[in-house]
Parts: sequence; C-alpha cells; structure tokens
Amino acid sequence: MFTNIGKKIKILAMVVCWVGIAFSVISAIVTIVLAAQSYGHLAGQLIAVGVVMLILGPLFSWIGSFVLYGFGELIDKTADIERNTNPYMRGMQPQYPPQYPPQYAPQYAPQYPPEQPVGYPPEQQL
Repeated sequence: MFTNIGKKIKILAMVVCWVGIAFSVISAIVTIVLAAQSYGHLAGQLIAVGVVMLILGPLFSWIGSFVLYGFGELIDKTADIERNTNPYMRGMQPQYPPQYPPQYAPQYAPQYPPEQPVGYPPEQQL
C-alpha cells in the first residue's frame, strides 16, 4: 500500500487534474446553456461567466496539479538517492570507518585503530 508512494502521488495529481478539467468544462457548458435558455437581463453576463469558466477552469486545474505532482516527483527522486547511496539497500555491508583514498581523506578524521587508548594516560596502559 505504501510502496512506491511517489508514483502513486503523481498518478493522483494527474487524476485530480483531469477531474478538475472535466468538472470545469461541464460546469461552464451547463452555465452557458442555462444562460442561453433564459431571457433575463443577466443572460449575457452568465454567458460571459461560462466562457471565462471554460477558459480559466481547466488552466487553474492544470496549474494546481503542479504542486502535488512535484511533491510526488520529489519523493521519487529522494527514494532514488537513498537507493543509490544506502549500502544496505544495495546489499552491501558498509565500511566503518569509511576508506578514503589518501588525497580525499578528511584532515580531522581520527586514526583507526587509535595509537593509544582514548582517555588513558600513557603510564596506565597495559
């Protein structure tokens, strides 16, 4: 259920986008048809509202799906990074301490094993 959640979020974003587009188009057509059937003084204004809904409704639905789709893409990319960098996910055993080539070794890295036990003065060593 929760495996591959990034792909599921992206699919949900696409479904929400298409449902929003369909709802916008249907409601705009219904508004235009109902306004055309009435002969009141607001008929022209309702037709204009329907046309604006027909143009802006699908556009806003499409733009609104960007955030949800982007979140799903972010989760997908993060999972890919974890899969590629986590040694347990690749079936490898991590090396502790990490083995650096000499030119890339951090300057502050302690030596393993330490030359002296940490915390003991030299005269108390066994």
